[in-house]
Amino acid sequence: MVNIAQRMTRLKELLRLKVGGGAAILPPEVTRLHMDFVMTYDDGHKGPRNFWRNDLRRLKFYNPAIPMTVSRTENPDDPALMTIHFASASAAASTPATPSSSPAPTERTEVFTIKSRKRYEILEQLMTLTNAKKIEPTEQELNEIRELSAKREQSAKDSALSQKVNARKKQEKRRMAIARGELTSAS
Repeated sequence: MVNIAQRMTRLKELLRLKVGGGAAILPPEVTRLHMDFVMTYDDGHKGPRNFWRNDLRRLKFYNPAIPMTVSRTENPDDPALMTIHFASASAAASTPATPSSSPAPTERTEVFTIKSRKRYEILEQLMTLTNAKKIEPTEQELNEIRELSAKREQSAKDSALSQKVNARKKQEKRRMAIARGELTSAS
């Protein structure tokens, strides 16, 4: 069985899903988000890819009822776009958010280009267009983040020390083998 401390550290790593860019609650008028971008990150598609990998998962964590789709194409000449679907305020208040394949007749859409933009610029424009409420981390979460970063730094130091010790042991073992005549000094 794995050490309890290791298991708790792994669970605390899930904190990255709750805290950071994209930790926001979208208003009920937002019915769907859709992203289109190229599979490779050439020609300005790196920002959309980073947004998809990092920020979109936090948005989905805090807004599980809102469908968020991503379409990745092969053609590098295709535009990188984000489409936000809005329902009218009265329709959003009267019906719960349910995934639908076709937009409702009272739905409006906002489309903006995300090509050659950094992930935080994409997030900022999304937050502005939707009037989303950003979720700030609690003091406890900030303390856990500090603890995890301290553990990571200590782990890196311990790893470097272990590598040095192992290299010394290997070198000593080689010297002993040469002294016993099992190896030649040239090999």
